[in-house]
Amino acid sequence: MRSVYIPIIILTLYCGACSSSNPSGQNSSGPVTGDTSNPTQTGPGTGNLPPPTFPEQGNPSLSENFASLSTNFNSTKSIPDGMIQFGILNGEAQDSKIAQLIIPGHPEYGQNDFKSPPGVQLESLQSFAFGTFRNHLQASACAQANEGVIYGIFTYQNDGSDNNVNGIIDNNEIDIEISCDSPDTIFLTLWTDYSSDSSFRKVTRKINLKTGSYIETKAGEENQWALNQSGQLTTFPGISSIGEWLDVGFTWKSNKVEFFLYSNGIRYSLWIYQDSNHIPQHAAPFLYNVWHTPTLWSNDGIADYPSSTVLLKLDTFSYFQP
Repeated sequence: MRSVYIPIIILTLYCGACSSSNPSGQNSSGPVTGDTSNPTQTGPGTGNLPPPTFPEQGNPSLSENFASLSTNFNSTKSIPDGMIQFGILNGEAQDSKIAQLIIPGHPEYGQNDFKSPPGVQLESLQSFAFGTFRNHLQASACAQANEGVIYGIFTYQNDGSDNNVNGIIDNNEIDIEISCDSPDTIFLTLWTDYSSDSSFRKVTRKINLKTGSYIETKAGEENQWALNQSGQLTTFPGISSIGEWLDVGFTWKSNKVEFFLYSNGIRYSLWIYQDSNHIPQHAAPFLYNVWHTPTLWSNDGIADYPSSTVLLKLDTFSYFQP
């Protein structure tokens, strides 16, 4: 295995709905005792082990440990000195090696330099039609609170069609996003349509990982950015979305999406959403990216370019067929 800077491959596909606008739907859930062992653990039917309670506790159909140049993902960037490295030694990783998506710091840059996605990005060669996705990763902190960096973990497909004939381009996307200026927060979003920042259909839940409180899209307001409904998860581990290793993912079905998080041996259900009108239905690749947003997601203020290097560390990706 090697620690190298890899050549960057420029792709045309990127996350069109991950705009610079702040994404700031329905059932709240609490913790469920779960197994947080390696997602590549032995699955059902081996020895006398019982079947896993949840799909992500079984045997993955596809996994990636990023220990060397990936054969499952392609690389792209829109930031000239952005970097993607594979096989970087890291003692906290499950196999001691990770990939890193890096944006070098530039204190001389400002709000409008190299803004919006894809930034630095990995995109799976395979498209996935429903299933469960589990990720072990860590997002770094920004040097200043007014710097704008978004870390994306998501599926994405947009070919410019309008199959649901609602006058808006179809946008099949499921997002887990972390904003550098909101270190206690995680953003979860389901997109079905996106033509512009003023013409879209999506639902979002924004969760405070310290307290379990959340705000989300109110039913009937799927064409708005505002999150006008609030709630409280029953209990929560009190962790940060920045600077800690996160074990997060989601199960995607045609009529239900569940986002989950593992912490200290406990499985937490972050959001169970069951309105199929606002659930993506088209197969899509899986992506990771890091990009500069010109707007702070915490308060819609001006977001400066990162003055110091920021990076997303990737330990494992696992996909489980339904």
